[in-house]
Amino acid sequence: MRKTTENLFKQLVTDTATNTELDTVICEQPLQINLVISGDGTENGSNAFVYTLTMRTPGDEQAHITGLLLSDGVITNKHQILSMQNDEDDNSQGNLWEVTLIASCKDKIKPINKYQTTYSSCGLCGNTSLKALELQGIPPLSNRRNWLSKKQIHQAGKLLFNVQPLQALTGGAHCAAMFDENSELIEIKEDIGRHNALDKLIGALAINNKVIRNDDCFLLISSRVSFEMVQKTLVAGSPILIALGAPSALAIQAAKRFDLTLIAFLKSDSFNVYHGDWRLRL
Repeated sequence: MRKTTENLFKQLVTDTATNTELDTVICEQPLQINLVISGDGTENGSNAFVYTLTMRTPGDEQAHITGLLLSDGVITNKHQILSMQNDEDDNSQGNLWEVTLIASCKDKIKPINKYQTTYSSCGLCGNTSLKALELQGIPPLSNRRNWLSKKQIHQAGKLLFNVQPLQALTGGAHCAAMFDENSELIEIKEDIGRHNALDKLIGALAINNKVIRNDDCFLLISSRVSFEMVQKTLVAGSPILIALGAPSALAIQAAKRFDLTLIAFLKSDSFNVYHGDWRLRL
């Protein structure tokens, strides 16, 4: 297993002294994803191209790649991935992955994705317009009414602080967690990047068949809500997205367009509802 943390020396400076001690910090490494389309060979036998290069915390690469391809609309299910191989030579240091997809995925690969670079804090992490999201063909979300209470939302928020080992060690990790309608934790993933954490979660759910689209479940993320986070939530099929941070204007527009219940600024005694309060018991 690749390292997710590293112990490095730091100087702790206070009003009275300066001390040298070890600090546990989160690891960050590049992940390069090369795609191969089955049956699309070339004269020299190599038809792989760089799909993306992203900075992430090592680990859960198969879930990360699966979730990213689902979020980008390149695949619609895990069975469209024929193979996924890691190149562990000295040059790549395990950060290069080659993924072979079925032939029908070729037309779904957008030119912008082929050489895009994404970063842990922000960046080109998918399509960035409502029109593009509409063209992705997102199925309707569950329309069940009045099923999630304030108590359940706060219960999930409290639990979140106790199930983040990487954050507890380093203070530098984002997380994305899926809960069922009883606020029972289904799955959680952590990463230095908020987009990566959600991609890892979506990929893990798809690989393990833990959630079927339109089930009564909800997503809870530790970060702010950008358009891309709404996009990934829709791909996961969750009708409710709850965030500890703030939403962007475009994220709210996307939530309204696809009738996603969007909650942000979750605190111990309050939260803001930006759309879809009819799914809540208030």
